[in-house]
Amino acid sequence: MRNNRQRKEWFDKDCERELEYRRKLRLEMLKNECYETRSKYEHQRKKCKKLLREKKRKYMENEIKEMEENYKNKEVAKLYGGWKMERSGFQPKANMYKNQAGELLGGEQQILEMWKNHFEDLLNTTLVQYDENEGAEQNIKHPEEVVESEANPSTVLEIEEAIKNMRNNKSPGHDSVRAEMLKYGGVLAVEYWQLRT
Repeated sequence: MRNNRQRKEWFDKDCERELEYRRKLRLEMLKNECYETRSKYEHQRKKCKKLLREKKRKYMENEIKEMEENYKNKEVAKLYGGWKMERSGFQPKANMYKNQAGELLGGEQQILEMWKNHFEDLLNTTLVQYDENEGAEQNIKHPEEVVESEANPSTVLEIEEAIKNMRNNKSPGHDSVRAEMLKYGGVLAVEYWQLRT
């Protein structure tokens, strides 16, 4: 039996059993080719093909009904998600990343090691002091810069622009406020945003 292949949801134990029986009859027919073994195999092949076609048809009908329900209930994201999945079919994802040297990593252990090194580099850095004598420019925020940025709060226009550029249908933040609530909230939403930031 082939276990390495991806199966659709419609492929169940009945399909598996019928296919296995068909394989068995085929092997028998190849060992002893006579009219009886050939007719058994042909009959099983037709039966198997009919069953698979039937199961797939039922599955597709259910998918279409589900998409119709999503359309009626105005659940657009689910509707287009189902439509896209049916149109594109199974798309295998390549689980590959590039390390700092630009080499492709494919193994699970290599990827875990790469992420471990990445976060160690991020979290275990030391603060480099600015040396005025050498005139070295550092990309480190000095405490004065941080205080300056906090002293200049965002203007109302900047807040309105930020709210306008938010994307819809995304999960809310820790305060449970969705982007749509801020977008359609008007002046109150801008005031709320100004208080929160």
